[in-house]
Amino acid sequence: MLVGGDLGERLESPGEGGMMNKQMKILLVLVGLMVVFALAVPVQAGPPLVYWHAKAGLINLAQPVGTQWHELYPTFCSNYTLTSWEDNGDGILSSCDTIDVQRPDGEVEWYHVENITITLYVTPEENGGNGPESPLLPLEALQPIYIEHEGGYDPAVLKAPNCTYWHEIYPNFCTRYHLINWKDSNPTDKLDPCDSILLQKEDFDSVRLGDGVGDVIDNHVATPWHVEEVAIDIVVSPAPPVGGEAYPVSRIPVLSPWIAVGVILAGGISWYILRRRKAKAKT
Repeated sequence: MLVGGDLGERLESPGEGGMMNKQMKILLVLVGLMVVFALAVPVQAGPPLVYWHAKAGLINLAQPVGTQWHELYPTFCSNYTLTSWEDNGDGILSSCDTIDVQRPDGEVEWYHVENITITLYVTPEENGGNGPESPLLPLEALQPIYIEHEGGYDPAVLKAPNCTYWHEIYPNFCTRYHLINWKDSNPTDKLDPCDSILLQKEDFDSVRLGDGVGDVIDNHVATPWHVEEVAIDIVVSPAPPVGGEAYPVSRIPVLSPWIAVGVILAGGISWYILRRRKAKAKT
């Protein structure tokens, strides 16, 4: 193994140019072997997540069999019927349960439950019932959205929704919102259909709450929405067959460290050779 001064001596011995070329070729071969090794490493990724929305809204989680669901993501509006349920022991549909669902064509599929949460289906609210439409984000620029509570299933959120965080499932997956104001239009003392909410995107500054809708600070705007549905949503993944299943993922994260090591080695050796040459030229 060549280290320190030995490396410099070998590279600058008689036939220095040929020796340097030989060393660089060896280095390139090593980098190539690193890439081949990285490609050969088996990669096991998690299964794709699927988001389903309960058609009946806030269903009884203790009796989920027979409930109807439609998919929000990744394939919007595929329909399913939950036909059987294996509970994890807590008596309600929750994380780590296993369910099977029937598609419209009669095919039955098994899924593992990853998460249970609350989802709102909201539509743009003209004037918000309180004030003029925001001049920065006109009503026609908005479209109905499904947003999911980030903290999972928590009934207390419906009693005190202000200052909670939600992320969009459809149509723009994972846009994040801060629910900064709630108007109980019914009133029922809980967030439910026909209520009004004020949402602000996560990258926006704090918004001044007041009587007007679309209040602005630093040119950032919160927009009013009308609540159409409040429902249970479940996040599921396909239950793997016996022996498990590998899902393809990008190799870039695997290759990047190896490529970086090769580049650092090549750069370091080149710098060392040039430095030795300059030192010799001065003597």
